[in-house]
Amino acid sequence: MNFGALFGAVREQRVRPSNRYVADEAAREITERLIRDAGYDPVRVGDLSRARDFENAVWLLMGVAPDRRRVLPIRGARRALMSALAFHSHLEVDVFEAVNWPEAMVPSRSPIHFTNELEVAASPETVWSLLVDPQAWPGFYPGVEHVRLLDGHDALHLGTRFETNLAGQDVFASVQEFEPVTRIAWGGHPKAAEASKAYHAWIITPTPKGCHLWTEETMQGPFWIELAKKAPDVFWRTHEELLAALAKVATERSGSPA
Repeated sequence: MNFGALFGAVREQRVRPSNRYVADEAAREITERLIRDAGYDPVRVGDLSRARDFENAVWLLMGVAPDRRRVLPIRGARRALMSALAFHSHLEVDVFEAVNWPEAMVPSRSPIHFTNELEVAASPETVWSLLVDPQAWPGFYPGVEHVRLLDGHDALHLGTRFETNLAGQDVFASVQEFEPVTRIAWGGHPKAAEASKAYHAWIITPTPKGCHLWTEETMQGPFWIELAKKAPDVFWRTHEELLAALAKVATERSGSPA
């Protein structure tokens, strides 16, 4: 996007537009001078401790994902919208828990980042039992034919190492976050491309009709980027299929209608 192309139009506006920003006090003067030079009125909305919330709001309003590579799917925008509302109006809103990213895999450092979510008519315990049972994965996880645990475990636990096949590749991963019936995350890489990393997190939140399922993933490295070039939304679409299949199996297991 070439925002410089808008500068001429900015000066033609009947009402001078504003530009919101976050900056520490020491950088405030120079930041506001640059904003005024561009034709805007500066509006400071906080120091750098508010940067993450501000980024969430900015990407939502622009309709672009933080990786600047694709349009933000509307289904993935719900929590960003809630965060933006809370940030700008200080309203009490229902914001689901955020992912606890490893520093090396935070979205701001990852060229590929996507989110998916779904309301599921099954209990958190039922959904959790499927996520931690590798024998159940082939029944709902697109493309997965097998999962082999490497530590003698019969289910996923914190630190469990495992091998599986994802995106047509043999993948090695390990469980890096584990809070029973609430959140789980694993990180890993294709065996043929160890420099290409991925981190996949899940958050389960109870709701009156079952649970809210949130999944989010970041990817780094040439292997994933080349796949994304061929089909920019391939990973997001795969996770949409994953959530739908997982919800179907969970509701069937719990005896609820799908």
